[in-house]
Amino acid sequence: MIFYEVYLEIAPEVFEEYLQWLPGHVDRVAALPGFQESVILADEDRECVLKVVYTLDSKESLENYFKLHADGMRKETEEKFAGCFKAERRVFSRVL
Repeated sequence: MIFYEVYLEIAPEVFEEYLQWLPGHVDRVAALPGFQESVILADEDRECVLKVVYTLDSKESLENYFKLHADGMRKETEEKFAGCFKAERRVFSRVL
């Protein structure tokens, strides 16, 4: 099992628009092969900070996403919210 985390800092002036747009984007990603679950989390201590965590069946599925889909998804987001957000991505695997 693999966890793909996207940490987002969104500019306050577009936060509400971003929040309305994000579930559709996440649903599109989560519908791709190998994705099993997704959750959007709000940071309780910091405004305009979100985290999206996707659960995947394997590292191969995540690598397939990176090869075939990630660039296009990131480009769409950048075109819509250019300069109004920062994203950091991390990958985790289950240890126990």
